[in-house]
Amino acid sequence: MNIIEGIRSVRQRPHTLLVGILIVAGACSGGATTTQVPTPSVETTTAVATTLSIATITPPTITAVATTLPIATTTPLTTATPTVDPAEDPFFWNAAQLTRSDGSRLPSCGHEFAFTAPVVDAADVQNVMFHPGGHVTPHEHMAYWSTGEPTNPSGLRRSKQVQLTAPADAFVVDLGWERRRSEEEGPYLEWGANLTFCDGHTAMLGHVGQPTDELLRILEAGVLRESMSGDPGCNLGGEEAAAVGEGCRRNIEAFVPAGTALFHSSGISGGFDFGLSLVGLTVDELVEHPSYGFSIMPWRSASGRAVCPLEYFPEPWKSDYLGLLASNRCGPFNQDVPETAMGLWFPSPSLDRPPPPWEPQPNEEFESIWLFAYHDDSSKHELTVPDDSFGLEYGNFVIATQGEGTVNRRWDEVVTGDAYCAELLRADSAFSHESTPSAIALLELSTDGRSLTIEGFDRTECPDGLDFDVRARTFHR
Repeated sequence: MNIIEGIRSVRQRPHTLLVGILIVAGACSGGATTTQVPTPSVETTTAVATTLSIATITPPTITAVATTLPIATTTPLTTATPTVDPAEDPFFWNAAQLTRSDGSRLPSCGHEFAFTAPVVDAADVQNVMFHPGGHVTPHEHMAYWSTGEPTNPSGLRRSKQVQLTAPADAFVVDLGWERRRSEEEGPYLEWGANLTFCDGHTAMLGHVGQPTDELLRILEAGVLRESMSGDPGCNLGGEEAAAVGEGCRRNIEAFVPAGTALFHSSGISGGFDFGLSLVGLTVDELVEHPSYGFSIMPWRSASGRAVCPLEYFPEPWKSDYLGLLASNRCGPFNQDVPETAMGLWFPSPSLDRPPPPWEPQPNEEFESIWLFAYHDDSSKHELTVPDDSFGLEYGNFVIATQGEGTVNRRWDEVVTGDAYCAELLRADSAFSHESTPSAIALLELSTDGRSLTIEGFDRTECPDGLDFDVRARTFHR
């Protein structure tokens, strides 16, 4: 069983869907409100993650446990509480809330959502990598599109600028730019955008450059839904004289046909971001999508409704894009396995239900940890660390998993009853890491499987009889 099949087998359980309005995820740095433009950053690999407005929820009571995840068989989960029907609950966490300015709903996708045009010429893309990048927690654009060396190298351009087009008819566009500064080359402008398609499904595009005249004309003739800038008349085409930190962003209702030239990638990072989020679907429906995986708390991370965009293109583009994969898969975006250590862990225990959407919610990415399967080798697992608060430095760590004992076990085989130790190989890029461990981590799952205690130690191998010390920290689901 492969990783996607392993996680999808978890779907055969009634899952309690608690209520709340989903806030659309942003991109590489900064939070977002509904259809908020992703704020670009200079380096994809060092960007601050954007998450959904993060709620805190109590997970459903599990009465049957999935004991393994990728490359292993998972036992279906069951709960005593039936699934909430979103049609019966106005606060369904993944509801499509967006309507047109006249009050009508966006067009229906029909049987299922699919793109109808390419987003980029496959010949212009060097590869597509599935990885969290510099983010700590899973997010919606973990399929990174690398565009290779710049055609005309300059100090600021790190990669080739390539034409990006609308992959489907869009009905709302959230577009904006910000003046930023590179330590080496000085200030620059970079744009980001969210496109809303049929049924309210949304794609984000990050690390992009100035929009085309065609797109700007379409938006100029559209209906302004919201201006998120101090100057509502600011120039969406950019202002080179703007001060660092200034920007312009607007949410506009306008019809952008599939195939419309949107902008080029900025060339300032290694490529561009392109992520797809599906709304209106329950967790049971989302896990039917081949790259989704399984999420215990889908409302708490930007990956909670995200899927691999490559899967939604018709042929021949789908095969062309899948042929670019540098990782051994695109997904799963969510890898929670209840009652094991595998998955996403938060600094705070979960409440009964998410707070209402008008209440501000914290971004907990740099207080959370993610334990997941390494994207390039099925025999390895990975840990992302936000800071040094529990003895490990910020970064990604890889373990070469073992099939028995309590040292270097797969995260989905770290279960209650024992303390486990992991010998950590620090990653220096998405595809490389140390050959020998430079740190270790001690992990222990609570008896109810909802808390995980972890502590890092400055050692190169796991000793017998190791106990938690003063820096141990507990994370929660």
